Amino acid sequence: MQDRRYDCRWLAVTLFMLVSLSSAKVTQGEVDLVSEFFVATKFANETPCTIDTVCVNWPQTINCSDLGIVVLNFTSKSLTGTLPSSLGSLPHLAAFMMQGNSLTGTLPPEYAAWNATLTGFFVGDNKLNGTLPPEYGAWKFLTGFTVFLNNLTGTLPPEYSALTRLGMFDASHNSLTSTLPNEYSRLTGIHDMFLCYNQLNGTLPKSYGAIINMYNFQVNSNQLTGTFPPEYSAWSSLSVFVADTNNFTGTLPPEYANWTLVNSFYCHQNQLTGSLPAEYSSWTSMVRFLARDNQLTGVLPSSYSLWSKTDTFNVNNNMLSGTLPPIYLLWGTSVSAIAIASNRFTGSIPVSWGQAMTALMQLTVSNNSLSGALSSLLLFPSIKLLTLSANYFSGSLPPGVWNAIQVLDAQNNTDLVGSFSYPSLFAASVCGTSLCKSSSTSATVLTCFPPSVQADLTNLAGTEGLLLLVKYQVVLSACQQSTLAPAATNTTSAPRSGSTVGVPQVIEGTSTAVTYVSLFPSGAVSRGAVPAVQRAAIVLRLSVMCDTQGGNMSSSSEGPLFNDLPNNPLNADIPVSTQVLGYAAGAAVVNLALLGAIGVVLHIVAAAHRYLKQHSLHSTLRAFLGVLPSSLLPGALAVPYGTLVQPGVGACVALLVSDARNAQTIVCGVAMLLLWMSFPIYCVTTILWCARRWGTSGAFLLRSVPLQREQRRTKRRAHIFSTMVRYVMRPRERWQPRTDDERRMPRHEEFHCQKEEVLFLRGNMEAVFGAYVRNREWFFAVEWGLSTVCGAVLGAAQAVAVDGEACSAVQWAAGCSIVFSAVHAALCVWLLPNSVRLELWSALLLDVLSIVSAALVLAGLDDASNAVANIAAVVQVVLIATVMCDAVVFRLQQQDEILDVMQPSSLRSPAKQRPMLVPQRLGDKKQSDHILSDLLSMSAPTSVSDQQKQLQRIVGLLCEKQQQRRDKIEAPLYFPADFPPSFID
Repeated sequence: MQDRRYDCRWLAVTLFMLVSLSSAKVTQGEVDLVSEFFVATKFANETPCTIDTVCVNWPQTINCSDLGIVVLNFTSKSLTGTLPSSLGSLPHLAAFMMQGNSLTGTLPPEYAAWNATLTGFFVGDNKLNGTLPPEYGAWKFLTGFTVFLNNLTGTLPPEYSALTRLGMFDASHNSLTSTLPNEYSRLTGIHDMFLCYNQLNGTLPKSYGAIINMYNFQVNSNQLTGTFPPEYSAWSSLSVFVADTNNFTGTLPPEYANWTLVNSFYCHQNQLTGSLPAEYSSWTSMVRFLARDNQLTGVLPSSYSLWSKTDTFNVNNNMLSGTLPPIYLLWGTSVSAIAIASNRFTGSIPVSWGQAMTALMQLTVSNNSLSGALSSLLLFPSIKLLTLSANYFSGSLPPGVWNAIQVLDAQNNTDLVGSFSYPSLFAASVCGTSLCKSSSTSATVLTCFPPSVQADLTNLAGTEGLLLLVKYQVVLSACQQSTLAPAATNTTSAPRSGSTVGVPQVIEGTSTAVTYVSLFPSGAVSRGAVPAVQRAAIVLRLSVMCDTQGGNMSSSSEGPLFNDLPNNPLNADIPVSTQVLGYAAGAAVVNLALLGAIGVVLHIVAAAHRYLKQHSLHSTLRAFLGVLPSSLLPGALAVPYGTLVQPGVGACVALLVSDARNAQTIVCGVAMLLLWMSFPIYCVTTILWCARRWGTSGAFLLRSVPLQREQRRTKRRAHIFSTMVRYVMRPRERWQPRTDDERRMPRHEEFHCQKEEVLFLRGNMEAVFGAYVRNREWFFAVEWGLSTVCGAVLGAAQAVAVDGEACSAVQWAAGCSIVFSAVHAALCVWLLPNSVRLELWSALLLDVLSIVSAALVLAGLDDASNAVANIAAVVQVVLIATVMCDAVVFRLQQQDEILDVMQPSSLRSPAKQRPMLVPQRLGDKKQSDHILSDLLSMSAPTSVSDQQKQLQRIVGLLCEKQQQRRDKIEAPLYFPADFPPSFID
């Protein structure tokens, strides 16, 4: 890139070299100052510095006039040490040039004394630290100021706005942290401003549009935000605009079409949206245009064909669509590099390009939806790098062309067939195709590049490039079917097959089914077991990513990161400035939204059923709602949370640790991780702390009591079968309020609070803890905790795999999966926490299968691991379906019994006059005695207010007793999501 960084310096040198040395008048004081400078900077002078020698012995470094010493030019003189502040006493210094040395220390504020004479200050490329002295704003004649490539910190001093004659300002490659001062708009004479490679923040000041002489503006590699100000269109003389690698948003202003002299425009690696303005066709001097790694949409404007001087055109990694304009042939012999990879282009490569672009050396079109045959008219006589991967090209590679090609990437075009032979070809990637090399290409290195390397193939050169070729090299005999590819998905469009590349379809389908059916079912059969199936599927997916790469590659594809339905049930993709993590952001955000939506649906069903029951309306509708899973919020979130927490947390961690992360993914990951953690924290606080305030010795406010089951007179076989069903699938215990002896008696003002707490736990939170037996109400926190930690580990493993270390990631992911499954199984065996035996047995079985599957992966037996994982997934689906069917049957039976009891005795048939199912309420008598004692213990009231309070309490106690009696009949009409543990059997 051309700039005028040193124009001022050489102008000053030329000016002062013309000064006659014979008329020089130097004082002894100036000589002493120069001598002190020699010592402070360790200048290697061999002769003493005197009045007679100071202006003669060093003619290239010290220039004098009849006023005295006017120029100190010690550029690249190997100076070390520090700049002495005493030099500020030189009365006539006009140019101070110290760049290209190793000076340390700070910039002396005393140099502000040169305010009446200094025109050039150049100390770039040193090791200076500290801040920019605001005192330098006094240099009213300064035209050039460079402090680039140092270690300066602090802010850009607003005082420098007084340097009204300044033409060049270069503070790049430091660690400055301020915003761009609005005051600098007064520097109307400036033409070169270099502030790149700092830590500047804030926005681009609109007021800079007043700097109408701007020629070269570079603010890249900072932390700037906001949009590109349309006011900058006033820079009619602009030649170079560099603003890449920031956080700019918004669109490209069409007003910039006024930059008719611009030749370099860099806006890549931002968050720009919108389309490429067709108005930019006025940039007829354009040489280098880089807009890659943004979120641009639309098509390639045909009017850009007027850029007759274009050398480089790069729009990689956007969301551009449409076809490739054939009229770009007008770029002709000037263009050398075209990069349009990772977009949504369709159609074919225009034949006219191959004929007209005779100087084109690099063409990257990978990861699009281009198709068709590669015509033999695509001559490209100078092409050296050609990437065609992950498209839909068909036919054979054209022979007799591309005579200069060195690197060819054609992988993952499944319809490419035949042999290829190019005399200068050094490396080729043809995995995932039916291409084979001819015998004449025996010296060609065959590789299978991961997409992360493919995106960077334009920089494949030197030693680093050779190492990449060796790292991803594969062995392929001449004209033999190629190896399987580490298949890639289009990073900006939907996956071609709808499933994760490289993962066996069977395990993908079964694990997807597990995720879907476990979002709504009753019981905890999905809570501890589903994460085990998810762990097995993820470990197998990582293993396939490694195996597909032939053991040499360490990453698979950028697309598959959370681009699978088990981890991302809605296949959501949220733009986060990097296509690699789009699906991870979707899994983190949309999974949480799906969790909330399911909870709301369950709450609505429960609320509707309760309303119909209370008003005795629509018995048919009430019966229908009664067989549906339902629960009130916030407990309604418990079952779907147990299913989605592991992939949700994993996606958040992937957003934080992936090499493709940026500020947007980090903010998203942290915010969503906090939201995912909020629900278990709330449940732990409510159940394990608040609900223990009333119990003696910190006991839980509810207790779990055994259920006494009815022995029905049926045929022997039916009796045996029903007994087995009840033993396996019915809860052993149910939760109910503790007796007065088991809880601390509240004060009068606390009575209603305690009652409300009991009602809230049973009505709104039982779905969280109701699946567990006595003294195990806290086990939900154990299962969620294991899923959360395991999700974080596996999320990091998937990010590492995509970043380039799949084979190492699968090792520790499988090991961690074994550990977590073993811990969960051991706790289940030790504590026996589940109220339903089937749920306990299923969790143990699936934990064992998950351990076996992961162990087989570590042993290299992927096929066996796949079979075990499929068995686990099928078993889980069958178990969930069985529990759901049993729940429906049980609810229908309960409703029949309730309707029968509610009929008058005269209308009941003798066959239906059977005993009700009644739980063993061990504390019923004690509760009755307690209510009576409560009534008798109330002393005679002494005032009207006391009478009212005691009357309210009596009414409350009577209502509570009446409600207990009513619950024996009507309780089954309300069905929490954690059925069956919360039901009367």
